[in-house]
Formats: sequence, C-alpha cells, structure tokens
Amino acid sequence: MSQPDRRARWRRLVGWLALTGERFTTRATATAPGRIGASVAGVAIAVGLLLIVTGLTLGMVAPASGYGGDEYWVSPETEASSPLVSAGEPQFGAADEAAARMRGMDGVDAVSPVLIEHQLVKSADGETEPVIVVGVDPAAAIDVYGLSPAAIAAPDDAVVTAGTASALGVEDGESITFAGFDRTTTVAAIDEGSGTAAAAPTILVELETLQSLTGADEHDAADRFVVEGASGLEDELASVYDRSTVSTGTGLAADRLFTADLPLALSLAALLVSIVVGTLFVSVVTAMEVAADRDVLATLAAIGVPAHRRVALYAGQSMLVALSGGVVGIALGFGGISLANRVAAGLVEVVAPVVAHPLLIPYGLGAALVVGVVTIPVVWLTVRRVEAEVNHGG
Repeated sequence: MSQPDRRARWRRLVGWLALTGERFTTRATATAPGRIGASVAGVAIAVGLLLIVTGLTLGMVAPASGYGGDEYWVSPETEASSPLVSAGEPQFGAADEAAARMRGMDGVDAVSPVLIEHQLVKSADGETEPVIVVGVDPAAAIDVYGLSPAAIAAPDDAVVTAGTASALGVEDGESITFAGFDRTTTVAAIDEGSGTAAAAPTILVELETLQSLTGADEHDAADRFVVEGASGLEDELASVYDRSTVSTGTGLAADRLFTADLPLALSLAALLVSIVVGTLFVSVVTAMEVAADRDVLATLAAIGVPAHRRVALYAGQSMLVALSGGVVGIALGFGGISLANRVAAGLVEVVAPVVAHPLLIPYGLGAALVVGVVTIPVVWLTVRRVEAEVNHGG
C-alpha cells in the first residue's frame, strides 16, 4: 500500500471514530439518555462489585504484616495456601538454630520463628471464640499478622486483636483461657492491627510458651520464619532448609491468590459474573439501538457504506458504553471498599479487611474492555438480522 493510500485510510478511520464518539455523546445526552444510562449503570455495577470482591480476596491472602510489606517469609514447600491456616501442615525443626543462622547473614535485621495453632479461647465471663494463636519471638520486634508483640513481656502475656477482644468482652489486664490447653494468660495489649491480615481473630503469644503447650518444643518446631532485611536475600534464606520457599511481602498476596482455593474461586466467579452481567446490559441496549435505527442502516447501505463500517458504528458505541461503565464502576468499587472497611471498623473493630490496591484500576478497565469486545459478535448478528428484515420488507 502506498503512503497516500495509508494516509487516506488513516483519515477515514479517525473520521469514523469521531463519528462514533459524537453519536455516543448525542445518544447519551439527548436522543436516548435512558437506554445509554441504564447500560452504563449495568456495567458500572458489575465492575464495582468485581473490584469489591477482588479487594476482599486480596485481603484474605495478604501477607501477615499487612499488604505489600517488605519482609521475607520462609515457609515449607508444601505450606498451606493461607498464611493463617497452617496448623497441621509440615513444619521446620530446630527453629532457634535456623533463626540464629539467618540473623548472622549480611543484611538481615531481625528474624522471628512463627508457630500457629487453632484454639477456642474463653473469657472470665464465659464468652468463647475460635481464634488463631500465633507464637512469635517478642525480642525480634517484628509485627506479625498485623500485630505488634512489643507488649509481651512474660510467658503468660498475650496480644489480641481489637475484634477478638470485643467478641470476648475483655480489656487490658484481664485473663483469657485457652480451652484446649487449659492455660490462662493475661491480655497484655489490645492491638487495632496495621494490616489486612489483622482482620482474622488472632492472638499473639511467646513462641516458647506455645511450643510447650503444643509439644512443638520437642523438636523446636515452627511453621515459618518472618525476616526483615535488605533486598536480594531470597537465595541465602532458602539455603537454610532444603525444602523451603522464600516470598517477599510485595509478592506474597498475588502469589497466594492463585494458590488459595477459596480466594481464587471467589475472584474468578466475580470476574465471570461481571463480564456476563455487563455483556447482557450492553448487548440488550445495543440491540434496541440497532432495531430503532432501521432507516439509518438502510440509508447507510444505500449510499455505499460497507457492511463492516455499519457494524463498526454500533460496535464502537458498545465499546464506549462498556468503557464508560468501567470508569464509573471503578469509582463505585473504591467507594464500596471504603464503605466496607468503615463498616467493618465500626461493627467488629477490624482494620481495612478489603484491600484498595492501585492495580484494581487497570483491572476494572480491563474487565470493561472485555465486556465491550465480547459484545461485538452480538452487535454483528443484530445488525445483519435487522438489515435482512429491512431488505425483505420486514
């Protein structure tokens, strides 16, 4: 194709895009605002719900000290897909020796072994709640699962999440009992939590205390290690144990989203439903537009406008509807996430259980774009059918 032909083709494409945009604007503001508005709203609701559910799934798999932290997590190769459900999974032995070896590495600032146990906890008033008991090394001064262990000064001290304290009806200085261990501890602090994983009913205790209660002290066992330090330590940390994996806080949540069955199922279901719902809204409205434009289609065909250009006119409109709905849906999604976090904080004192990550913006636009693309075959079939009816005098 010669240079003049390419320029002419480019001018025709730009002109057609401008016509499509002008037609969409006219329809949305003057001739058919109800139909266009309903279609945009349908896509917006679908995308908004998609972002809220996706934010919730990211919160479910967020790394232990909060989403996107800079820490390392050293875990067994076959560890559970969620950082808070590893009880009963393979464990590391000789935790103290391994922690000392990690602390001796250049660039490592702090190390804490982590042991996890599921237990029923009872308050002095008889209130009982299932919780996740986490044993840590308070001396490491590393926030674990969104909670600070700084208040743990004795073997019988515990730090509890605000939501757990509210459910049990306990305050600082009061006692709680681990029913399975028949062991009473003192609430040394109630922590609001700094990360999304703090939304879980979690209690921090001293590592050696939990090891002695569970029998893990026999082999000095731990479920994983949390390490703070400089970048580039993955290979060296992985060498401490033969079968271990090392994850960083910034990548842990995304990795676990694809290995955790429930969060992955929720996110995929939300994506599928949003695409189906958005496509239905856009397809129905576009079909109504095409049916109402019988005379326009007949005129375009009569003056020699090619069939693919006639289809492109309505396909372009459906794409603009979908993308407009995506933009509105992103605003709805982030607004819904903010509202959900406020409600959670007010009702159960849980801090930010739904993650509002910046990557949700392109994710929402991508979902809206898919809706527009999926609608194109429907537009083509509708245009061809209406034109066939016009040609046959229908």
